[in-house]
Amino acid sequence: MARLTEHVEIARESYGAVIMFVQTFLITAVSVVLGLAALDPALLVLVLPPLLTGLGIFLSALRAMAARQRAVVLADERLAETVSAAAGGLRDVVACGAEERVATQADDRIDASVRAARALARLTALRTAVLGISGWVPLLLILAGTPWLVRSGVTAGAILGAVAYVSQGLQPALQDFVRGMAGSGLWLAVSLARITEAARITPDKDEGAGAGTGARKQGDQLGEPEIAHRISSALRADLVLVLDGTRARLGTHEELMAASALYRDLVGHWDAAAPPPSSQSQSQSQSPAATAHSPVARTG
Repeated sequence: MARLTEHVEIARESYGAVIMFVQTFLITAVSVVLGLAALDPALLVLVLPPLLTGLGIFLSALRAMAARQRAVVLADERLAETVSAAAGGLRDVVACGAEERVATQADDRIDASVRAARALARLTALRTAVLGISGWVPLLLILAGTPWLVRSGVTAGAILGAVAYVSQGLQPALQDFVRGMAGSGLWLAVSLARITEAARITPDKDEGAGAGTGARKQGDQLGEPEIAHRISSALRADLVLVLDGTRARLGTHEELMAASALYRDLVGHWDAAAPPPSSQSQSQSQSPAATAHSPVARTG
């Protein structure tokens, strides 16, 4: 819920920023085009082609940039979940001797986050190319084409006016637009996608009074662990952890039935201790104590 609230706030702020950047750029670009046309239509031949080419490249790359921004966000979230789970269950990790496994998983998450960030950085370098094509190439074409413009009857004042329009009006607006769309625009796209995904996830209805605290909800990776006092808890769990002093076994019900003698003994004890159907309502009011070898069942 906290993460969803954060995405909603990001989307709200990014939407306002994107509207401002787009509106400012459109007003400035239209003003520059009209000003150049008023000075001399020949100037548009040198300004419009590179401007539209650079904008086309940038807009076509926005989808790929949004996908890589999303990959960065997901990688960071997975890394945070892994580190949080490892820190919260550090005592259990040490007790089970799983330090190397947890460290390897954390290293994999860190490497994935670094790769995602580098991939995004390589693509965002496209902004420099877009600014060069759309902002600086028109200015260079005007300066290089001055002899041709003069021979075509364009005055020196009109050429200086075109230089001022491009350097003082078009370039700053273009820089703000590209940086804004590559920043706030990408965050807006990613946040809206994450909000939409969260809206599609609806929790499952309770499966009954015997579901316990380990019942899984749609979208959860792992449910809450529960101490299994009945065979029904172990059968309902996706993974069962059997603790016997310093030894531990983790697996599904079927795997532990085949590999763990202790688990088979516990299952036989549960089956033998199961109350008849007529006395189930009376036994529900009593909470049986966990045995020394009670397994921990985890759904999810």
